[in-house]
Amino acid sequence: MRPSMMIQAKADRYKAMQEGMSTKEIPLKWLYGNETDDPLRFGFDSKRVVHPTIKSPLIDSKDIQARWQQVMQTEGYSASKVAYIHIPFCLSHCYYCGFFQNFIDRQLEDAFIDCLIDELTQAGASRFIESGAFDAVYIGGCTPSALKTANLRRLLEAINNYLPMADNCEFTMEASLQTFSEETLKTCKEGRINRISFGVQSFDTSVRRLMGRAIEGKDALARLNSLASKVKDSDLLVIIDLIYGLPLQDRGIWERDVETYIASNIDSADFYQLNVFSDSRLKDLNDSGVMPSPATVGEQALMFARTVDLMDRSAQSRLSITHWARNPKERNLYNSLSKGGAVIVPFGPGAGGRIGGSTIFLKKDIGEYIEDIKSGVKPLMFMTESVGDFTLYYTAIGQLDKGFLDLKPLEGQYQQHCYFIYELVKKWQERGFVQHSEGMISLTIAGQFWHVNLTQSLIDWLQTRIKE
Repeated sequence: MRPSMMIQAKADRYKAMQEGMSTKEIPLKWLYGNETDDPLRFGFDSKRVVHPTIKSPLIDSKDIQARWQQVMQTEGYSASKVAYIHIPFCLSHCYYCGFFQNFIDRQLEDAFIDCLIDELTQAGASRFIESGAFDAVYIGGCTPSALKTANLRRLLEAINNYLPMADNCEFTMEASLQTFSEETLKTCKEGRINRISFGVQSFDTSVRRLMGRAIEGKDALARLNSLASKVKDSDLLVIIDLIYGLPLQDRGIWERDVETYIASNIDSADFYQLNVFSDSRLKDLNDSGVMPSPATVGEQALMFARTVDLMDRSAQSRLSITHWARNPKERNLYNSLSKGGAVIVPFGPGAGGRIGGSTIFLKKDIGEYIEDIKSGVKPLMFMTESVGDFTLYYTAIGQLDKGFLDLKPLEGQYQQHCYFIYELVKKWQERGFVQHSEGMISLTIAGQFWHVNLTQSLIDWLQTRIKE
């Protein structure tokens, strides 16, 4: 799942988790997995979470502004620093998406960009922002490329003016082929963007039409190949997302999607499992019988295994469980740093961040966001207390996202924690999710498919055992 969707999923479900099941009430099979001869397809009953989340108490709403200001007055942290900037507008509402916020409204867009620039300006004057350069900046959404060119230009100028960026900063913008033009490309280049991520989802026209995509598959491929060829001698990279498990997308269609990417000029790709969200149009259409059913989790598991097989044969670099690159310039830096515990400074309605183990989410309602910015305050929805031992947790999250967990370097500082982790790893090894040798834990193909469940299980297990 791309960063913008992960952030929205986490925000919408974080508060519910605080009020929900305690870790002591979690069934053991949620932690260990099922005992089965086929852990790839049946290792768990279902995907437990979209994105691993660490449970931590919420700060009282009356105190969060003071806490935020306290953070912004510090000199910063030694951890890497990234920024996430959320654009809450889309040209259309894709059926599979559970995070739609607003259709494009040009008058509202102008007011929003004014406020987003004000938010960047206010942050840029703080000691926290001034004290260290950003290693990655990510503009996500909804659809950032749907902005008017003038507004995109204003936004990029503000980012460059108020967020100090490292010389090799990875600067990404999410885009839609339907809203990406030559003028957009020119503006991106002038604004120092060096990575554009397109949500393609599938190259199959029947699947695309069913999901509400306007551009035929062959035209989407032609546009992407043309763009990749046009920028191949520059620093700009073209990235795509493909989703497996969509309605009408059987294993044959998915295999052609992967092979189409392999044969293309596109620099890099993410291969994501379809999540059917309870509040998505896809769920409603499927329940009413209008839309064919998506693939079962077991079918998705076979699609994932075939993806790994095809991509390994392609000799492209695997940067995470879901991400491959043919271009050696691709680093997947924002994803890697954010999952590994970097500071994430959020901007824009619905954006999420993290500073020093404290999780932050901004108000999603654009009207409330604009009102707060005009009042000179950060539009905070909620903020959590800092997670104890957050470095250990995010080391585990970041490494498991890459298919391994190396406990040896952690044993000195976290001896008791590592003992608890080894208890859990023993159960995972019995069920076929991992291989373990001298502190190095490697995920099997089944473990890779279920890695989000395993990561959440590790977090829940540690938070339970440490309290005992």
